[in-house]
Amino acid sequence: MSKLQILIVEDDQMIRQSLLETLEMEGYMVITANNGRDAFDKLEQGYLPSWILLDLKMPVMSGQEFLDVIKNNLKWKNIPVTLLSASGKIKDEAKIHNVDFIEKPIDLDVLLATAKFHCEVKMPKSTL
Repeated sequence: MSKLQILIVEDDQMIRQSLLETLEMEGYMVITANNGRDAFDKLEQGYLPSWILLDLKMPVMSGQEFLDVIKNNLKWKNIPVTLLSASGKIKDEAKIHNVDFIEKPIDLDVLLATAKFHCEVKMPKSTL
């Protein structure tokens, strides 16, 4: 299996670092952004992640604003997104945008299962 890249967009440095370390320990390639504007800049520079973990409440450019931008852009609209929030109300927002949702505090088993679902590409078996 080949593991692809993840973009974590989270303004809380402790949460961002914890997610980064957890996913890297599992072998994923991870890049981080501390707000939606920072994440948008990374996409503009050509970084194309396989999955985006997105906090909604952030300064500069909120997760909602970032989500609106990427879902209206042909290059990025098909990147799977999982919203992160302590608010259970975000589940409705996730349904509207057809994205996943993980509630904070984050259950690591749920995080890793979601990463596996979005990022692991099964290599075709040889027919030899």
